[in-house]
Amino acid sequence: MPVNCAIENALLNILKNKSRNILLGVITFVIITAEVAGMSIYNASGTIVKEFKARFGSEVALTPLKKSAEGITAEQAIAFSESECLLSTDINSSLTCRSDTLKAIGQTEGRSPNIIQGRENYGGDLSNAAMRLRGGQFDKILAEGKLPAILTDVKFWNRSLLARAARPAFRAGNNDPIPSFKVGQYKNECIVSSEFAKLNQLAVGDHISVQAGLFESGTLVETSISLTIVGIYVSAPSAAYPASYQNPNNEIIADFNTVASIQKEGQTGVAVNATYCLKSPELLALFEEEIRSKGLSPDFSVTTDEAGYRRLVGPIENLNSVSLAFLLMLFALGVAVMALVSMLAIRERKYEIGVLRAMGMKKGQVALGLWVETAAVTTVCFALGMLAGGLLSQPISDTLLAASGSIPVSVSISPLTALEIFAVAIVLASIAGFVSVSQITKYEPMKILMERN
Repeated sequence: MPVNCAIENALLNILKNKSRNILLGVITFVIITAEVAGMSIYNASGTIVKEFKARFGSEVALTPLKKSAEGITAEQAIAFSESECLLSTDINSSLTCRSDTLKAIGQTEGRSPNIIQGRENYGGDLSNAAMRLRGGQFDKILAEGKLPAILTDVKFWNRSLLARAARPAFRAGNNDPIPSFKVGQYKNECIVSSEFAKLNQLAVGDHISVQAGLFESGTLVETSISLTIVGIYVSAPSAAYPASYQNPNNEIIADFNTVASIQKEGQTGVAVNATYCLKSPELLALFEEEIRSKGLSPDFSVTTDEAGYRRLVGPIENLNSVSLAFLLMLFALGVAVMALVSMLAIRERKYEIGVLRAMGMKKGQVALGLWVETAAVTTVCFALGMLAGGLLSQPISDTLLAASGSIPVSVSISPLTALEIFAVAIVLASIAGFVSVSQITKYEPMKILMERN
C-alpha cells in the first residue's frame, strides 16, 4: 500500500474519531501552553542575566587599614585599571585650590574649616581651599555631554553641558563621538558650572588661574595652575555646605592627567579616587593578587560587595533556574501523560490496525499514519497554545519576580522560542506515538483479528 494512502487515511481518522482526538488535543494544549510560558520565561531571564552581568560589575573597595597609609598614586590607579578581571573602571584625581582672581560660590573670608565629609578624599591643603579641581575621563565627559557619578555627589550625577568649545571632530551642539583618547589631548582644559561662570563672568575660551597647596617633606608648597575653559555644565541645585570647596558648583573639572601631573616627584597632596568593577565577584582573589604585584601596599584591604551584587543578579538567576527545572519536569510529565493517553487510544484501535495490516499495510506505514494523526493534532494545539502561553508568560514572570523582590522582566515570544516550543511538541508527540505503536505492531494481523473475534 502506498505511503500517501497511509497519510490520507490518518488525516481522515482525525475527523472520524473526534472525541478521542479532542481529549488528546486538550491534554496537548495544556502541556504546550505551559511549555510556552516556561520557555519564554527561561529565555527572557537568561538574556537578562547576561545583560545584568555585562552592565553591573562587582565594585571593589581599596580601604586603608590605618590613617598613616599612603594614598594610591595616579600611576598605580591606572596600572590597576588595566586588569583583565575588570568590567569597568572610573578614576578621578582631586585637589582643593583657591584663586586670587576668582571667587567661589559661598566663599567666606579667612581660612576654610578643615572638614572631610563622605568617603571622598579632597586632596591638598584644605585650610586655604575655596574650590576644587577634579580630573576624570574628560574625553567621555565631552563626548557624552554629562558628568559621570564619580565626579559628582550621587544626587547630582546627571549634570550635563550647556556649552562647549568647537573641535574639528566635536563641534558645539553636536554629540558626535570625539576621537579616541590620547595622553595630553586635553592638557590644561577644564569645564566649570554655570553658576560659577556667572559669578566670575566667565565664558568658553577664557583662561583662569588657580593655586593649590601640596606637600614636600612635610613642607607646604604653593603651586599655580593655568587652565582654559572649554565647557560649562549645568549647576547643581543650591544648598548650604560647611566649606565652599565641598559645593559641587565650585568643581573645576579637567582631565585626569592634568590634575594628577600637578604633583611632582617627591610631593603629595593630589588625591586619587578609583572605582573598579569586577566582571564577577569570584575574580576578587585574582584581582587582589595582580594589584599587589603592581605595588598596592599591605596597608590597604581589598574587598567587594558580593552581597550587593548577588541582590542585584541573584533573583534573575533564580528565576532562570526555576524556569529550567519547570521545563524539564513538564517535559517528563508531558511524555508520560501523552504516552499513556496514546496507549489507551491505540488499544481501542487494535482491530482497525489489524485490518490495515491484513490489507497489506506495513508496520512502518501504520506507525507513520498514527504519527501523522498525533502530529496534526499537536500542530493545531501548538497554534492555540502559543496564544494562551504568550498571554500567561508575563503575569507568571511578574509574580515570581515580585516574590523574589526583583524588578519585572519583559517576556516575549521570539521566533527562536516559537521554533523551540514547536520542536518540543513534535518530540513529545513522536515519543508518545513510538511507545504506543511499539505495543501494537509487535502483534501479527491474524492474531489481532482473532483476539477481536
